[in-house]
Amino acid sequence: VKKDDMFFFSLITFKVEDCLFRVPRLAFEKESDVFKGMFLLPRGEIADSEVDGSSEEKPLVLEGVKAEDFRCLMRVLFPLPRSPYWTAYYMTSAQWISVLRLSHMWCFNGIRSLAIAELEKDAFLDVVKKVELAYAFDISSWIRPACYTLAMRRDSLSLEEGIRLGMDFVIKLGLVRDVRYRWQIGNAGCDQSAQLNRQPAPLF
Repeated sequence: VKKDDMFFFSLITFKVEDCLFRVPRLAFEKESDVFKGMFLLPRGEIADSEVDGSSEEKPLVLEGVKAEDFRCLMRVLFPLPRSPYWTAYYMTSAQWISVLRLSHMWCFNGIRSLAIAELEKDAFLDVVKKVELAYAFDISSWIRPACYTLAMRRDSLSLEEGIRLGMDFVIKLGLVRDVRYRWQIGNAGCDQSAQLNRQPAPLF
């Protein structure tokens, strides 16, 4: 009897907080540079049954990770057939942020791109949150649009928003708002077409 080349999976058991997960190892090898490198490390004289992740008694412990975040990543990595409400496409923005966090940390590059694309569809995602995510997870394409949304809005930043964004960002945003105000004053008498041709140079 031979093992099928495509459909004979080795399983791996993870312990995340107080929860065990047992899933096909192949997806981690194919999708994550971090796990691929981990699995390639030499294990010396250790028997298969003693390798971390080989069983419930010997799980691979993921420290500093929340079980709910890991579950969200698993929903994307292993969508269950014929269960539409379990698939990735019915997840909330908070759950996609969990996916983004772990896919960024473990270099699941394809899943990271998917999480970014799904979050971009959310018109109700707080712009301050988008700035936080952009800086935390290196999403450079989000930074300038979010900054200009904040710079162009009528209301100033609240104290809570300022704390979340940090002093450096708040100072830069204040400069942008000041330039915008001075530009509006200087072009108050121009018609609309002239104003469009004389927009201030971008600062972000």
